[in-house]
Amino acid sequence: MTGFEFYGRTVDTIHVEVSSQCNLQCPMCPRMDGEQPNPNLEEGQLTLAQFQEAVPPDYVQALRHLYFCGNYGDPAMAKDLLAIITYLRKHNPELLIGMHSNGSLRTPEWWSDLIRAFGGPHYLIFSIDGLEDTNAVYRVRSNWSKIMSNAKAAIAAGGNCQWHYLIFEHNKHQVDAAEALSKEMGFTQFQRKQTLRQLVFKRPGLKPGDMQRYEENTAKSNDPVICQAQREKSLYLSAKGQYYPCCYLGDQSMMPKPRTDVDYTNLRLMNRMPLKPACEVCTDKCRSIGGRNVTERQYLTE
Repeated sequence: MTGFEFYGRTVDTIHVEVSSQCNLQCPMCPRMDGEQPNPNLEEGQLTLAQFQEAVPPDYVQALRHLYFCGNYGDPAMAKDLLAIITYLRKHNPELLIGMHSNGSLRTPEWWSDLIRAFGGPHYLIFSIDGLEDTNAVYRVRSNWSKIMSNAKAAIAAGGNCQWHYLIFEHNKHQVDAAEALSKEMGFTQFQRKQTLRQLVFKRPGLKPGDMQRYEENTAKSNDPVICQAQREKSLYLSAKGQYYPCCYLGDQSMMPKPRTDVDYTNLRLMNRMPLKPACEVCTDKCRSIGGRNVTERQYLTE
């Protein structure tokens, strides 16, 4: 039986934002305010020592799944990432370790070292939204040749690499070609992803930062919220080393109605029967993205 007890809740999965820093400027990322960096974002990253304090060996040994995917940042920005992964593998050889990245940073040698550090069950997701002429339309400042070199190195090193593709008007005509390229390169999976970003990005009269308001006005639902974080027995660990019930509550900028009377780090909020909303804030947010079975948390985190 996997899992450990955390404030009365069984946890076997941890979603980690190991760094809130990123090399790109994707317009609809919460790290951006339109075309300018979000002035309220406090950038940082977890050191190995901080991670070990937040996820001690007994937690690691009880985990089934841990993945690095940021609300704000790219995991590959973290200086201690390889050391953290080595620490995880040392204490749990069977742990499934995942990672999401834009792939446009570091060197091919670093990506080969990453695969070697995984050293067991793993997956590595490259978020690539188009081909050479379109990926940088949304993934602003990305470098296509660098992405391709890094992905080839990771695949050659034996990585279980997947290509995730956000569909927009400007790249929808290239999805089939991208999937064919992914197979040619040796990616193990190609995933087409339809999200609310497609409806808002470059929409006349709307700025990228208006997506949250657009969601609130168009995607409200009164249906019961099924909390995916509870279903997968997961917690979210921020780049500040704080635990939250999920990645939405770990990013207050994503809240449709920010509140000052809720301690978002208080896991007792989640000590309810499974499949029930944890609190009013959680219910509001999940309903604002269409709510019933909230499985596509990637709407705002990739």
